[in-house]
Amino acid sequence: METERQVQPVLTVTELAIRRGNRSLLEGVSFSVAQGEIFSIIGASGCGKSSLLRILLGLDLPASGTVRLCGVDPAKLLRQGGVAVPHSYGVLFQEGALWTSMSLLENVSLPIRNYHREFSDEEITDLAIFKLALVGLGGFENFYPNQISGGMARRAAIARAIALDPPVLFLDEPSAGLDPVTARQLDELILQLRSCHGTAVVLITHDLSSIRRISDRAAFLDQESRSLLEIAPPAEMAERSPHRPVRDFFGDRLGNWPKKKAILQRVTP
Repeated sequence: METERQVQPVLTVTELAIRRGNRSLLEGVSFSVAQGEIFSIIGASGCGKSSLLRILLGLDLPASGTVRLCGVDPAKLLRQGGVAVPHSYGVLFQEGALWTSMSLLENVSLPIRNYHREFSDEEITDLAIFKLALVGLGGFENFYPNQISGGMARRAAIARAIALDPPVLFLDEPSAGLDPVTARQLDELILQLRSCHGTAVVLITHDLSSIRRISDRAAFLDQESRSLLEIAPPAEMAERSPHRPVRDFFGDRLGNWPKKKAILQRVTP
């Protein structure tokens, strides 16, 4: 059983079940994420990662179980016709999902303007410029999404996601489609946000290099057993997991190459 951190969790999931019609996707999922932790949700395609994320964000209802996000139950708000408190979390959706008809400055200003109605236009602009500078996009405020690279678009989307200084940041496949160098730069940005602001990060990803490079812990969802099979630091999963699906997921790409190389050297004439 997982040992809980001695820090107040910002996200707690208890005995969560997810079903689609008569089909069970996940059963009995429980975990918590501490302030400042980078927590990856991983597993093969079809294991329920996206469905779990939608419930964590309060976009769908679970079949049973509870979620507490910064002290709020997203399911309760959804049943009442509302959504989670806007500043309680930020989201980076796949591909960034920036408004293409808006400049980067306007994209980042939008959540600030909608939530902080007491702010003047100048204050909103200054804060949006600061957020863009924070992710390395100072000077690109008036560029549009189609005028920048994919990596820059992800950075701009992160600037928008942190516009309201949320304690939790959800990132859905942030490095998908990016080259290795740009993906590594994005990882460094995520680490900086955690280090400087204590932001907790919940990461949905298939990028094994990124998983190992930045995750404190990872939760492996298993399609066959429809369960959360294991929670552990990624290096431990890669090297010592007792579960075959986890070992198959990581394969030789993370933990076993030195051992495999030694075997090849012994058998090669």
